[in-house]
Amino acid sequence: SDVEIALGDHVVNGKSIMRILTLAAAKGDEITLEVEGPDEEKTLDVLGDIVLRGFEEKKEDQDPQYSC
Repeated sequence: SDVEIALGDHVVNGKSIMRILTLAAAKGDEITLEVEGPDEEKTLDVLGDIVLRGFEEKKEDQDPQYSC
């Protein structure tokens, strides 16, 4: 599938971590995911789940010795 991620007018290739990082999206920013292709539904479900989990970033108050 083709994946695009947008923050405002800035749209990047969602398959490139380097491009995604250029979005500089911060907590609370609204991003848009657009997926096209034969497995678009599954891809969007997986990406949506990652976003909802907060990209699995550790919380600031989490003890570093217990983080994954």
